[in-house]
Amino acid sequence: MESGSEEWEEEEQSDEEPHLVRQHSYAIITAAEVEGKLTKELSDFSELFGVSMDEGLILLVSYQWNRHRLQDEWLTNELNVRVKSGLSLPQSDQTIASSRGVKLGSIRLVFCAQGDCEICYKRLVEKDALQCQHSFCGGCWKEYFEYSVGEGPQCISLQCPRFDCPLAVPESMVRKYLSPAALNQYIRYKCENFVFFEKSYRWCPYPGCTFISEFPNLGSHEIKCLCAYTYCFSCGEEAHRPALCRTLREWQNKNSAESENVTWILANTKQCPHCRKPIEKNQGCNHMTCNKIVGGCGHEFCWLCLGPWTDHNSSTGGYYKCNKYESEMQKESSSVKKEESQRTLAKTELDKYMFYFERYNNHLKAQKLAKQQLPEAEHKMQLLHDVKHYPIGELEFLREGAEQVIECRRVLKCTYVFGYYLEAGSEKNLFEHLQQQLEENTEHLHELAEKKLDEFLSQEALDRSPFYHYKSNLTNYSQVTKRFLANLLDGIDNGLTDFV
Repeated sequence: MESGSEEWEEEEQSDEEPHLVRQHSYAIITAAEVEGKLTKELSDFSELFGVSMDEGLILLVSYQWNRHRLQDEWLTNELNVRVKSGLSLPQSDQTIASSRGVKLGSIRLVFCAQGDCEICYKRLVEKDALQCQHSFCGGCWKEYFEYSVGEGPQCISLQCPRFDCPLAVPESMVRKYLSPAALNQYIRYKCENFVFFEKSYRWCPYPGCTFISEFPNLGSHEIKCLCAYTYCFSCGEEAHRPALCRTLREWQNKNSAESENVTWILANTKQCPHCRKPIEKNQGCNHMTCNKIVGGCGHEFCWLCLGPWTDHNSSTGGYYKCNKYESEMQKESSSVKKEESQRTLAKTELDKYMFYFERYNNHLKAQKLAKQQLPEAEHKMQLLHDVKHYPIGELEFLREGAEQVIECRRVLKCTYVFGYYLEAGSEKNLFEHLQQQLEENTEHLHELAEKKLDEFLSQEALDRSPFYHYKSNLTNYSQVTKRFLANLLDGIDNGLTDFV
């Protein structure tokens, strides 16, 4: 188990000096550790409720691991809960009502029956069945379980193979018949179900990663997984400080929705006053024609006032000026003025969005390039070690510098999401100043991290002082940039102008 960010608190001791104990805010655990925690939760629950481990798992999965709701309903009417969860066969409403508040005790699951298999109709002496007594041979049970695991996570909530039987299948029977590979997948699905509904756990969202974060405090928190991916515990997206989860969702929706196309159309086109098709002005002349070649109606009109072009002559200002438009714009209630005002507002909003998106996208691309250069940093370390015999410990600064660039690019990318929604004022002015400083440091650090090291690898380069000068420069800039990054994020969290 690996622990994440740390806090310190005092532990009570008899000595006068307080002893500081390291408190971990989150932990990175494996699927095997999750299974252990799941088993302990299941064991405690089964002991408390007086049911078997099989029954306990069926109940908890049925109630999505909500022990409080399960306990309330169990104490109110145990039989009703058993029927709903598939532990007992359906009962009449009168029977369920009369059992309210009655302790029924643990129901024993049945694993033996006589007769033919109800699927393949082979007659065998030993068969397995649930309380419903619907018996099936071992081969059919195995095929049923193997197929269900192949179908996906729903395999942890299996019912009797008989089409009209609602009884749940106990895990002990599943384990009896599954092959080792299928059983591992079944356990994986069970752990995924547990982690999904237990809010203090989250799988690392990076493709192929099998680690889980455990964060008992819940809420928004940056988790750095052992696979080196950093993500938000609250929403599961890549870590996005200083932007909030809801702000990031709004930004993502804005980037992917067709609304931006509509905004562009509104800002850069006008509708033909005759057929209402949108028309873009791509030449200087105000004489517009709704072109029939592209499905228009052929109507000719003025781009400014939208009036028929036949009304335009030398008295209205000719081709490049429309006096009618100018006079309409002087009227407060003019529809032309209202439309032009809306168009100007849409264009302003579009320009603002493009400004922030361009810079957001630039840092996104730079972040991807920096990630691609991380293996190159590892390669540089190996070359310097093999060719010039530098100790690996002295070369860690190359990897650390590359990782710091990646983190800064990720944060800078998200600062433009944050800045887009930040209201104008002193807070935004100070934020943009700190953002600019971080960008300047990141750009310089990125250049240092990308530097070719051929001059240090040459066999003729006997003087090592230039290399150590480069190391000192890169290390110092990494630390300075790291402090700029921390100050920016802490300042945003605590209110930038509160400390001016």
